[in-house]
Amino acid sequence: MRELLDRYVHYFQPTGLSPNLDRVRRERLLIYYSTALGLMSLLIFFPLDLFFGSDSLYVSLFTGVIFLAVPPILRWSKSQRLASYMLVGTGLWIIAIQAYIFGGLTSNALQWYAIAPLIVGIILGHREANRIAGVCILFSLAFFFAEGALW
Repeated sequence: MRELLDRYVHYFQPTGLSPNLDRVRRERLLIYYSTALGLMSLLIFFPLDLFFGSDSLYVSLFTGVIFLAVPPILRWSKSQRLASYMLVGTGLWIIAIQAYIFGGLTSNALQWYAIAPLIVGIILGHREANRIAGVCILFSLAFFFAEGALW
């Protein structure tokens, strides 16, 4: 199983066995994260949404496909930044949709905005993590003002 996983990661890794070990590690993490999230979305959340008739059925299907498209985009573009932003952007999008479906500002889904800067910080570094943290704060403020406008 380990050999199969290594071949999968090596196939999508654009640098191969580069002497820059930090870049290789970050690419591997990006491939692992996106594949795990894509499989969870398609194999766990989509059937649950289908079974329970949730409003987020198509969101789970769409995000699973996008998450699984990140490794081929990493290989094709050879850009960690593009693939990372695609992964995190899709994550931010699904958090916003889930928060909207399950209650807006009072939804527990908004707490997941704290994860996005951590993932970006691990893959791209602290400067990019600060930018994503700012975006997450803006998303949360948008929910706050949208909720206030409905009072």
